[in-house]
Amino acid sequence: MDPPDKDPDPDILKLPGYPIRPRPIDETLIPDLEKISTTSKSYINKANKEITKKYFKPYFGNKYAPIITSVVSFVFILVPLLLVSLVFNRFKAYFSLQKLLIFIQIYLSIYFSILCLSSLVTGIEPLKFLYATSGSTYVCLQIMQTLGYVFYLLVLLMYLVLVFSTDCGLALKVLGLAQTFVGFAVGLHYYVTVFHRVVLRQPPKTNWKVHGVYASCFLLICVLSSAERRKKEYLEEGGDEGKKN
Repeated sequence: MDPPDKDPDPDILKLPGYPIRPRPIDETLIPDLEKISTTSKSYINKANKEITKKYFKPYFGNKYAPIITSVVSFVFILVPLLLVSLVFNRFKAYFSLQKLLIFIQIYLSIYFSILCLSSLVTGIEPLKFLYATSGSTYVCLQIMQTLGYVFYLLVLLMYLVLVFSTDCGLALKVLGLAQTFVGFAVGLHYYVTVFHRVVLRQPPKTNWKVHGVYASCFLLICVLSSAERRKKEYLEEGGDEGKKN
């Protein structure tokens, strides 16, 4: 008889109704990332072929359609980068990590609000609908969103280190901890309900309530960050006026 802590036989695991013990998050995250890295190329190639077949071949023919598809794909990648570069060069004097975080949080709040309202109005969950109608596009979208959210988490950590390494008030430190906690909590929940299920080739477990909670969290953090930033600017302006007087 096997000891209780020994892993059960693989054949037993296949039996219907056998309880499966949940594995730690670190045992699923690394394999998921490895599987995504090895399969994302095939999904992207499949999506390009579908786009070429449906949208470009009827207009440009079989000879030029793949070239046009590649050019359009590069345009969609390069144009946002160029716009971001122009914005940063134009407003670099006003750029800061806090403003970047506020911008990202506004975007996330609007994005999840749109998903929530769309699900409420139409009765169709947008992510599940996209998964059912175009699986390859859904996978590519989730990969890009995951990379973008990882960038957001890195910015959160940079801001948290900056706040605690400089002479900031208690309110800014508490706010930094709060928005970091919210960012990682939402990211972990999204990983379990969406990203991990992408690897398993299963539909997302989301609904309008989940999107609404996400949107509310980011909106609240954004409002608090904006209020704290305006308070800081007001105090700095008041101090400068006092010195002049």
